[in-house]
Amino acid sequence: MPRLNGVLLLKRLIDSKIQAKLVVRSGFFATSEAADRAFFERHNIEVSDKLTVGAKHFYESICHIITGQNEANQQEEGLSDLPDRQPSILDMEYDEFQKFSQEDRFLAVELARDTIGAEVDQAFNDGAIWYLYGGRERKPLTAKNFKEIPNREEIQSFCKERNIPVVQYFRGAEIDDVLLEWREKCSESVQNYPLIGLSPNGDAENTLPVHFDTGSPVSFADFDVLNGFFADLPDRTTVDLAPFPVNGKTLQVTHERINVYFMDVNGVSPKVEINFIVPKDWEDFPNRRRICGSDCSRRSNEAGPKKIQQYGAHDHEGRTRYYCRFRWGLIGREFVLENELRLVLDGRKRIVHLLEDEE
Repeated sequence: MPRLNGVLLLKRLIDSKIQAKLVVRSGFFATSEAADRAFFERHNIEVSDKLTVGAKHFYESICHIITGQNEANQQEEGLSDLPDRQPSILDMEYDEFQKFSQEDRFLAVELARDTIGAEVDQAFNDGAIWYLYGGRERKPLTAKNFKEIPNREEIQSFCKERNIPVVQYFRGAEIDDVLLEWREKCSESVQNYPLIGLSPNGDAENTLPVHFDTGSPVSFADFDVLNGFFADLPDRTTVDLAPFPVNGKTLQVTHERINVYFMDVNGVSPKVEINFIVPKDWEDFPNRRRICGSDCSRRSNEAGPKKIQQYGAHDHEGRTRYYCRFRWGLIGREFVLENELRLVLDGRKRIVHLLEDEE
């Protein structure tokens, strides 16, 4: 921090005779001065090293401190014989939970899985793809497909009515198309990737091509492309996030239901609904790393959102990488099933087109 590091802040807090237990979480204990470490010990300041202690254990230590203080208060008041339960995020009221930062709310949701994990797993085993906590001794909400998932306002109303935190989970997905290594050249598999065109208003001049992959059960998209071009979405820094496991990696995501026009090459443009899983950080999405090489004929900065036009990126070695401009999203097979579409992947013309009913 400018002009005031963490140790100086702690010293000021102690000089002010603050009546609170101090717990410090940092990734710099290994390189801190011996005098600083002695300062922590002298003033009974608990420390949590980010490099060796996970966030889960850090929050457990906070709960332990709160529990210890409660036990001390009970003994002073002669209430130590009352039943005691460790504080849980699931016991918080809705408004209290919403006062947390987005990051802390997400972490709390992950920690709550330790308490209700068996219930969540049972729901997923029974076929649910989404789970929303319903409160102590109360039935949760579940959905077996994306169409059944309530919208954001309905979820908030449900939790407000029951006065419970927003704790939701997705079953997640395994995706065939995962590229973990950077490529210097644009491979043929990338250049010939199936594309479909989506438009917010049915205008052919206002259409964005995007990769279509039946190897993905669900559809994903970059928030910055969806927002403004296809829909007006809420501020992504404030909405409630849910864990979504993808190929061993847990993403922080929202669920966005978007109505768009499917711009078929034959001129037929049906209006469709797409349920997108939107990662908080698109650049961290494993399937985002589908790049063009410097020789890709498709790489360009044609019409579309500004972010699509800026296809050049630099990695930590200073070399330019070219993200494929069609990988602003990945349309999965649920898109076809939910909208009951009949599509043809034409290998001769290398296009995807709609099969009309009379065909």
